[in-house]
Amino acid sequence: MARNLRAEICVGAALFRGDRLLLLRRSSALEAFPGTWDIPGGHVQEGESLLGALRREVREETGLAVTVERPFHAGTFDYPRARGRQSRTVEVDFICTVRSKRDPRLDPAEHTSFAWIRRYDARRYPAPELLRKLVRVALASRHRGSTAD
Repeated sequence: MARNLRAEICVGAALFRGDRLLLLRRSSALEAFPGTWDIPGGHVQEGESLLGALRREVREETGLAVTVERPFHAGTFDYPRARGRQSRTVEVDFICTVRSKRDPRLDPAEHTSFAWIRRYDARRYPAPELLRKLVRVALASRHRGSTAD
C-alpha cells in the first residue's frame, strides 16, 4: 500500500566570492538550528520555481544578487519545528557566485553575523552535522569545479 508522504521544498545557496564561501549565523531566537552557521536559503513558496526561490531567499537574507552556476547537492532531512515536532524537507542546493564587493545586509531577526570562509576555516564555525556536511560538499565541489553529492 502506498503512503502519502508530504514534504516541504527548500533551496540553499553555496554563495562564493572568489574562493570564499558565505556563512550566516542564525539568530538564537530561531526555532531551527538557533545560533549555528548556515548557508543562505529557505522554503520554496507555492508556484515558485527552485531558481526563483533561491534568488529571492538570497536577496531577502543578504541583499545580494547572485549568478547560479549549478546544483551540487540534494537530500532530505527532518526540519525542527516548535514543541519538538519535525517536518520532512527536501532541499536542493546550488553553487552560486556574487560579484559585488559589498557586505551582506542581514535581518537581525534571522541572522546576526556573517563570514566569508575558505576551506580550512570551516571547522571553526559550529553547525549541526547536516550543515557541516553541506559546507564541506560545497567547498569541495567548488574546488573541484564538478558536481558532488
